Amino acid sequence: MNHSFFRINQTNRGQLVMGITEKGKKAKPWEMDLMDPAGAIKSTLQDMIKYIRAQLQPKANQLDFLALTHDPLKYDIIIEEGTWKGNFMGLGWWHGTSRDFLWHAGATGGYTAFVGFSPERQKGVVILSNLSSSHPAARNSDNVPLIVAMGHELMKS
Repeated sequence: MNHSFFRINQTNRGQLVMGITEKGKKAKPWEMDLMDPAGAIKSTLQDMIKYIRAQLQPKANQLDFLALTHDPLKYDIIIEEGTWKGNFMGLGWWHGTSRDFLWHAGATGGYTAFVGFSPERQKGVVILSNLSSSHPAARNSDNVPLIVAMGHELMKS
């Protein structure tokens, strides 16, 4: 993954696409000085596809820790109500209600992303958007970010 990074510098600044805020204005990428929690990874579609391939087909003995990701007994959080009822969180991945794919989504001031994959079906989906998930055009009637809803539909098909 040669085009993924945490910090913006002179070398990678030109790789960024301008984000759009919920008000339709230009968004600056979030930079966090204290630590790099959610929103810290900046990446390209090509690098995210490499990441999904590593999840779907890890090389023997190099990524053994990924097996833990796919263990349905490693759930940390179970959602009991609301839009995501029946979803489980384990080791940073959401497990859908059908439990046949894992996913994670994220959003910052001007960007939204979805990554999902199914080890059983050897299928992956990456959606990257430069539109804030808070923008009125970026939410469905259930107030779910369209990127997340589209990712789920693509993973179910």
